[in-house]
Amino acid sequence: MNTSRKQTWRCALSVLLPIKRYGMLLSFFVCLAGCASTFGIGRTAAAAPYEFSDYLVLIGADDTTIRSQAGKRQTIVVDGQAVSADTVQLLHDDGNTVYAYLNIGSLETYRDYYQSFRSAALKPYDNWKDEYWVDVSDAAWQAFVTQVLAAEIAKKQVDGFFLDNADVYDVYRSDAVYDGLVTVLEGLQGYTKALIVNGGDVFVTRLLVEGKQHLISGINQECVFTTIKKYNKDVFGVQTPADRDYFMEYITAVSRAGCNVYLVEYTKDVSLWQRIKTYAESNGFRFYISETVGLDRAVSGQ
Repeated sequence: MNTSRKQTWRCALSVLLPIKRYGMLLSFFVCLAGCASTFGIGRTAAAAPYEFSDYLVLIGADDTTIRSQAGKRQTIVVDGQAVSADTVQLLHDDGNTVYAYLNIGSLETYRDYYQSFRSAALKPYDNWKDEYWVDVSDAAWQAFVTQVLAAEIAKKQVDGFFLDNADVYDVYRSDAVYDGLVTVLEGLQGYTKALIVNGGDVFVTRLLVEGKQHLISGINQECVFTTIKKYNKDVFGVQTPADRDYFMEYITAVSRAGCNVYLVEYTKDVSLWQRIKTYAESNGFRFYISETVGLDRAVSGQ
């Protein structure tokens, strides 16, 4: 998952917001002014325990961990290749909706298909030593993701796909890359499964501008309120006000376009956890807060 700072596309958002609903931009900024006081930083962490969350992201966990930590939640995200069909069935038996992680914009060296697509690998992915951005304009990659990889995962009867690294369009901003991602989304439509795009704010914003939001059912945005300072030590910080406000504006536009919004944040500060919870619940967004970058275990107390 890409948890680094995304480049903004403020001009597109400033056009999109008033187009989607008259008067929406003014009401948003009034709301944003109120949020600024609600989500102030620098407060001392409270001693209260974490509360139960109905959204759980365990893409770094194995079957044993998933089975031991997943309760009766509404939505759980797991690694589509690593999870077993039996575990998916167990989650369904407990009344859960299961999304399968599917990496569409980068290539991980530990995947069994890495060598087959090594020629499509681009530059290394910052902070992830075993990962490279991939050329999504490559027809062979598009076909593999939509016809082979997705098909194998779909056989496990997951309810949807959690699509990662559409941020490749932010790193390599060209029509060819954008069209490649759109081709992947179109190719996944045949599975009749919900599609959540993780990150990819620049790509999704263009989707909305072009009226193609029907290709996705929702987005998951990381680090609206938090940042990752040290990836290998799970050291976290607080997002800058400017970046936080940008992401809040972005997810508001996505929500008003009819897409579901999910948040993943990284913090061990209970006070910040409570502020994120208040914001998410007041806007009807689902959220998950992790104490580890690897997303390999549930938050303490959940």
